[in-house]
Amino acid sequence: MALMQWLFARDAQNLRRLGVVEIIWGGRIWTTARDSDNVTWRLRNWRVFTSFGCPNSRTPTECHLDHIHITLSTPGSEKRSTFWTARATG
Repeated sequence: MALMQWLFARDAQNLRRLGVVEIIWGGRIWTTARDSDNVTWRLRNWRVFTSFGCPNSRTPTECHLDHIHITLSTPGSEKRSTFWTARATG
């Protein structure tokens, strides 16, 4: 939960700077493409994850109940997003 709070803090500043485009966690999904107007780490406001047989899968792994899945943009994954390239201030 601390990671999610950090990512979504201050209007999701860290999430945006890292280049996060998708998070799947606890059987729910948040994507920048569909959910950027709903910037919250609270799962109850996310959409139900329905791929891989979810929410009725036989294993907790398929529905991301036992781990967090984070997809980064190409710049984020290559350390070219502002999280990596901006100079620290103050």
